Amino acid sequence: YIGFVELGQGTTTALPQVAAEELDLALDQIKTVQVDTNVTPNQGGTYSSSSIARGGPQVRTAAAEARQALLKLASERLGAPVTELTVEAGVVSARGTGRSVKYGDLVGGKLFELPITGTAPVKAPKDYKIVGVRKPRKDMRAKVAGTHSYVQHMRLPGDFVRIDSSTEH
Repeated sequence: YIGFVELGQGTTTALPQVAAEELDLALDQIKTVQVDTNVTPNQGGTYSSSSIARGGPQVRTAAAEARQALLKLASERLGAPVTELTVEAGVVSARGTGRSVKYGDLVGGKLFELPITGTAPVKAPKDYKIVGVRKPRKDMRAKVAGTHSYVQHMRLPGDFVRIDSSTEH
């Protein structure tokens, strides 16, 4: 859940890259909800590139917490210590055993809510495979086609735009 709007700074691509990196998922496995006040956090204003600078560490921390919890669940399920587990594209494997489990099977379709303690280890930049790698921008096709809905274009039901007929446009 992202509390920043996409105004051209690439939040809809960069922040999912951060989550995918920490969770050992492919970028196309990350789905986002953006600026839905019912579910997304208030991450402050979207300006300059601060949404990446402020949001990136938040997403990284949350994803690291989720990864740590998922590895603990996988350790119990696979009967292997966390140190013997590897993850690729959301599939956790126990080294040398041939046993594996998908993240989705660990969660089992239930809501996966965790407290953010800030103690889960994050990946070292030297281990990055997704962050820092050019990826096609998720927002670009709609922007080039002129179909992207900027926040200024959104209207609530019953909302209207008043045009002052005394002024030429």
